[in-house]
Amino acid sequence: MLEKGVFRKIKISVPLDRVQTVNIKQGILHQALHVVELEIETAGSKDREFHVHALRKEKALALRRYIEEFS
Repeated sequence: MLEKGVFRKIKISVPLDRVQTVNIKQGILHQALHVVELEIETAGSKDREFHVHALRKEKALALRRYIEEFS
């Protein structure tokens, strides 16, 4: 489950069995800040289901491993 927004809260819940890919990207600024960009794509969706602009690399890798072990 991902919660986003400051003034208007939006909660996105994605069942693990619908997750198809977990993309981790890291640009120069991300490298300097020791973070990565995380995208999760699901079955039945044209675009990414949700996107996290900055997440600690260790947490992103742990999340990807968890999802891979689930499927």
